[in-house]
Amino acid sequence: MAATAVPVAKFSARGSNGVWVCSMPDGARDGGIQEDHNDCKVMTYSRDGSHFAWVNKDGVQVVRSVDNTVLQRFNFRRTFALVFSPMGSFLAAWEPYAVRKDRPAGEPNLHVWNVSNGECVASYVQKRFDGWQPIWTADEEICARMVTNEIHFFNGGSPDGSPVQKLRVENVTSFSLSPSTKPYHIATHQAGNKGGPAFVRLYRYPGFETVLASRSIFKCDKVKIDWNSQGTAFLGVTSVEVDTTGTSYYGEQGLHYLDNSGSNSMVTLSKKGPIYSVAWHPNGREFCAVYGFMPAKATLFSQKCEPVFDFGTGPRNVITYNSHGTDILLVATLCVICCVCMHTQACVLSSLSCTKEIV
Repeated sequence: MAATAVPVAKFSARGSNGVWVCSMPDGARDGGIQEDHNDCKVMTYSRDGSHFAWVNKDGVQVVRSVDNTVLQRFNFRRTFALVFSPMGSFLAAWEPYAVRKDRPAGEPNLHVWNVSNGECVASYVQKRFDGWQPIWTADEEICARMVTNEIHFFNGGSPDGSPVQKLRVENVTSFSLSPSTKPYHIATHQAGNKGGPAFVRLYRYPGFETVLASRSIFKCDKVKIDWNSQGTAFLGVTSVEVDTTGTSYYGEQGLHYLDNSGSNSMVTLSKKGPIYSVAWHPNGREFCAVYGFMPAKATLFSQKCEPVFDFGTGPRNVITYNSHGTDILLVATLCVICCVCMHTQACVLSSLSCTKEIV
């Protein structure tokens, strides 16, 4: 029986001497991508790591990660942002909107390509960078994008046709689709009007007549949504750019919980300051947050938003679980501080430094 090749973990980096890919664990540079110029604006991997895309002076380049085989090249040199669909079937690219003398109404600046055959399956005019990304469900059955006061839902494989569903949300500023398969859930953020509160709401697709959960929030200009793995609940990190008390450079932030049973609440944090990171346990029934002025505090919460365990304070601003939920990694930017075993609460790893810009 022929031996099965073991996938090699890789990371990409960019700098003044170009773009390069390194293989783990020794960090040896992969010679398959030869980029010696420093004009790379953006780069990204597909979710499963099978595809790698970046932008250089020649346009958008897409390769197969395992052997660096060129899959597609797209002549869009002004591309500013890239994102793959969840299964890597499509690549979306946004470039700044521009008006020319011969095209006073502008032209499409958001493009979606089929990665396998290079076909452009959709093009839109998307003037604003905020909320530019089309969002697919995990199985790519549905694709959604935000327009003025509405969210349009398309067939995931052909997002250029007429919307199959529309969700009307006045003053919608952002939305998010749950990472699970059917039934799909949608979270929306509706900006406040004339000093009134903003609203964060949860819907089930396609029955938009019923709001599953809703929460009104003051001091909420933006919301970052973090779903649990089942797509049944999410955490919303709300923020305003200006802290009226003058105590924080980061503005003011809050942490809120909503789920499809209708429950909603504010998560009480025991230390003032910014919320750096939140992460769900893979079981979807508990979550952890890193928050507060440095040294930051880390706390494990139950699904009822009650504190379960306090990890104390330390210099960290990122948190993540392993795939089994047995360990939590508390991280400072570009430097691992400690890896905590969930069974013993013991630190099993410390002071692992990193010197490269990692994607």
